[in-house]
Amino acid sequence: MAKKSTTPPVNLARERIYSVIDSIPHGCVSTYGTVAAESGLARGARQVAAALRHLHPARDLPWFRVVNACGRISERPGGGQAAQRKILEQEGVEFSAKGRIDLKRFGWPASVFETK
Repeated sequence: MAKKSTTPPVNLARERIYSVIDSIPHGCVSTYGTVAAESGLARGARQVAAALRHLHPARDLPWFRVVNACGRISERPGGGQAAQRKILEQEGVEFSAKGRIDLKRFGWPASVFETK
């Protein structure tokens, strides 16, 4: 007998991911891994990246608030990193000279990043 998967169907998982991203407050960021964990997808950072790749352009979602575990904007096909940085800076998020965001200061939820 095949083992039953505990992973939710793709559309349900994407909606959970989008819901978490939508709750990231103005002026804060979260990481792909943290969004996955908050969505109930342990070790699902790649699922978050895939969900963002499939995000419909008309959907009003603060996708730009998701960064990598180092606090950097991830490179992606087609670029867009400069635009993402500009939006985050307009929200008050600060970058170091090396292009990193201080996750202890700007990370959401704060409880996840306080101890890192």
